[in-house]
Amino acid sequence: MSSAKMNGIETSVMTTVSHLDIVEMLINSHNIQLEIKWLNFANTSKTQVAIHRALHGE
Repeated sequence: MSSAKMNGIETSVMTTVSHLDIVEMLINSHNIQLEIKWLNFANTSKTQVAIHRALHGE
């Protein structure tokens, strides 16, 4: 990952997010390797399900 957008503004991926912030991760899809530990950072069930499905190829 190279950067992120938080509420439409480009920012570092290390930026702390608050409740109701909208985050878009800007990634290079050729270099991404999904990791199970991402589930530790996912706060919504929708995000957790999306990561889980991607990990298991569903």
